[in-house]
Amino acid sequence: MVERDMELIGQIQNNFVSYFRLFAGLPSTTFVEGDATWFCNGPGDGPGNYILRTQFAADAADEEIDRLLARIGEQAKYVDWMVFPTCRPVDLGRRLEAKGISGHRAGTWMTVDLTQSPDAPAVPQGFTIQWVQNDAELWVWKLAQDAGFGCDEQLYYDAYTKDGYGTEATARHYVGFQDGQAVTSGTLLMSDGIASIYNVSTPPEQRRRGYGSAITAYMMGEAIRCGNGLMWIWASDAGKSVYARLGFVEEDFGIREHTWHQGPNADVASSA
Repeated sequence: MVERDMELIGQIQNNFVSYFRLFAGLPSTTFVEGDATWFCNGPGDGPGNYILRTQFAADAADEEIDRLLARIGEQAKYVDWMVFPTCRPVDLGRRLEAKGISGHRAGTWMTVDLTQSPDAPAVPQGFTIQWVQNDAELWVWKLAQDAGFGCDEQLYYDAYTKDGYGTEATARHYVGFQDGQAVTSGTLLMSDGIASIYNVSTPPEQRRRGYGSAITAYMMGEAIRCGNGLMWIWASDAGKSVYARLGFVEEDFGIREHTWHQGPNADVASSA
């Protein structure tokens, strides 16, 4: 893999870690940084359980894998181990496979060159976008998220109120309104020299009207105004075509996702 790609992958991984760091310190979560950086929310609602970065010495890696899974297994029944090309040891994925922890390509990663992004899509008359600036406005964001994702997004609300608002906050949150009604929402995170988008959500009855595209394009513009030249997104299957129309290009950075479950693999963790 070329040096430019490795540098970009490192930026994406750091940005990804920054997102999960937002949830650190909440009563229901565990966030640990070190040779292994991981996030755990157990069985509760939220972003899930992830091992985000691993820097194990090759001669101790197998023992460290078992020890880490044993620790996570005390809190959760599963974890998604994200193996970036920047993780160590370089054969981490092979070692996980040897322990029965199968892996696959980690979804769809897309990037866009913000210096050449297309024009903003057309939106219905009366559509406006608001940058959230306080808890009350974030509650409106939460309700839009609840409707879009079909679940209670309280954990996100708690994390983002803790992070704060304005230019000093790690993340910025936006709500799109059609004639005063919240119809879409999203989050912009800028760190480590790169921008990313999370939490793009539109209630089912408001979809296919251009609202998701519009708020994504708006956040792209905000990232440009803040001096960012590149943006990435970990796209859902439903969102890929939307992002492609806005100039995002699918990338294969060699990122793999290995999912460990207690049960068939419980002996792996308990051997630590």
